[in-house]
Amino acid sequence: MIRTFVRFLLCAALLAIASPAHADAAHPGWLTAFACGKLPTPLTVEVDAQDDNQQSRQLKKFLIKALTDRKARITANAPLIVSLHVETVREGARYKGRDLGEFSRGNRNDERTKFRMNLWSNRKDSVIGGRKDTILSQGLNELHVAIEIHDKSNGQCVWQGQAKFDLDGRDEFSTTRLIIPRLVTTLGKTVRAEPLKLD
Repeated sequence: MIRTFVRFLLCAALLAIASPAHADAAHPGWLTAFACGKLPTPLTVEVDAQDDNQQSRQLKKFLIKALTDRKARITANAPLIVSLHVETVREGARYKGRDLGEFSRGNRNDERTKFRMNLWSNRKDSVIGGRKDTILSQGLNELHVAIEIHDKSNGQCVWQGQAKFDLDGRDEFSTTRLIIPRLVTTLGKTVRAEPLKLD
């Protein structure tokens, strides 16, 4: 059990190191994969989706098609299980807070109230320079698609791949459909930060 947990942490750490923090205009997405073990040939697997809603069932069908296109056999009593995980990560842009001045009350020994104001600054808000709307971090609208293969008998990782893609107005479901076969082409391989373009 401990060995399985350690392998899982190692896989997660390697994927995190290999994957860049954010996509950019040149590369809207990145694909990483890690072979935790050796995939048998021919590959016989059971397929599990994230949820049982209609969209998840449709994505499961696309995953099964991508696997069978790679000559994998799908059966409910297979020793290996393939899991699909889809998540959209959204974060608003963070801006610098207001810092025109500072106000502090005196303590028991010094009852004076102090107020300091920036007359001019090229980094902070100031009387002469005005408000500085500095962006601390850009907004994020990123699709994460992960496919994992585990041994059903002990939960041990055999292979896992993950794609991160900047949606930039794209539909999540349609984008996931395009990403699934791209991930499946890397089955059994280790891939470090490969640029992912869907056009």
